[in-house]
Amino acid sequence: MKKIFCIVLVVLAVFAYSCTKPSEHPSKVWLHRANDIAKAKYFQDKYVGLEVDVHWVDTLNTFVVQHDFGVNSKLRLEDWFAAIDKRSDLGFWIDYKNLDYNNMEASAKEMARLREAYGLQGMVIVESSNAGCLKAFEDQQFRTSYYIPFAYPDQLNQEKLQALTDKIRRNIKENNLKTISGYFFQYQFMKDSFPEMRKLIWYELYDTVVRNNYIRLAEEDDMTDVVLVAVMDTINY
Repeated sequence: MKKIFCIVLVVLAVFAYSCTKPSEHPSKVWLHRANDIAKAKYFQDKYVGLEVDVHWVDTLNTFVVQHDFGVNSKLRLEDWFAAIDKRSDLGFWIDYKNLDYNNMEASAKEMARLREAYGLQGMVIVESSNAGCLKAFEDQQFRTSYYIPFAYPDQLNQEKLQALTDKIRRNIKENNLKTISGYFFQYQFMKDSFPEMRKLIWYELYDTVVRNNYIRLAEEDDMTDVVLVAVMDTINY
């Protein structure tokens, strides 16, 4: 009887395992620049999080999805969220391109409204290079990240590297920030200079060896929460 019971347990365990679909990517790996609705919908069940670039438009009192300034996108962030079926299961990284002191309060309230209206239950990160304006989003209970200045740290002399470090450190301290984000080539600098900070990074190129190396580094680093990776735009989604 005991033997039969053990066999039944083994069979049930095997069945449960076979019915569990492992995620295609680890939990820290999110999709970079999912600005197109078709792209976001295609990858919504292949990644646990999506990054989207937005601008605030005062005349519309809302966000539009666009990466570059002056593109005049007609895609509203609200419509982008509405098109994603599995949004309650996903994390979202909002790369806010034009956050400033004039729009921070209105845009933070609108983002909070969108979160409620579209049932965003995963992590919602609001990222900006304007460190002083991120508090408006923290007050709305968003996760925020300070996008550090663009630089190749290994190409800077000691004086310039120290100036960069001091600038970032000053912004962190003055605004009580907890998370910083930057390019993959800034990762080691971020790790060495700001070991106490949570980190987000992205690898926007297509070399799978390098990409997988940064995925491995992120998975092994308890202070790195997300690594964005790119996919070829030639994919027919």
